[in-house]
Amino acid sequence: MFFSETYKTHWWGPPRIASRALMEIPRILGFTNYEDGHSAKMVNPDWDVVFPIRNPYSRAVSWWNLRHNDRQNIEKGTHISFESFVKKERNEYFHIQPGHHWDPIGAVGTFNLQVRKIIRYEYLMDDLLEIDFVKENFDILQQQLYILKYQSRDSYRKDYIPQALNPVCSYYTQELADIVWENKKFEFLHGDYKKDSWKYLL
Repeated sequence: MFFSETYKTHWWGPPRIASRALMEIPRILGFTNYEDGHSAKMVNPDWDVVFPIRNPYSRAVSWWNLRHNDRQNIEKGTHISFESFVKKERNEYFHIQPGHHWDPIGAVGTFNLQVRKIIRYEYLMDDLLEIDFVKENFDILQQQLYILKYQSRDSYRKDYIPQALNPVCSYYTQELADIVWENKKFEFLHGDYKKDSWKYLL
């Protein structure tokens, strides 16, 4: 989590929404790093906030790839299928509900903050360039924006197994989609992601 007195803005980075790739933007712009990871904290109630969102069907697959579907888990014998992950009683992703310190949606309401911009994962560059202080500092951000667009979001995938790069829709059945929908409905509704959107995700 970053904040800037200059721009009077909080910059939150919830997990599995390109947070590591995005964090270089506030760093280059001189934001202060709160050193609290993915938490949605408030420094000044009069400042606004920027944070990313992502289709929960896609985000669920990303959580599974990170925690259960990489080479290390396979080598250790701790790999589980996506179906097992979704049906797991203690699912790391489903645990993030309104009020959790990693949930920006609930935090906005709790702190009564004005949202400056929501960065949609699916339209990352378009939304970034709609942020006034990003657009105003395009010259110093140009290289990082290029890296973000073409490289950064894929850098962590070196530890993934080949099938982890399959289209998101290929991991779903209607049953699994229904489970994700029921557990993360507040994220779907906030981002206006449709219930059947899993069928079209690549």
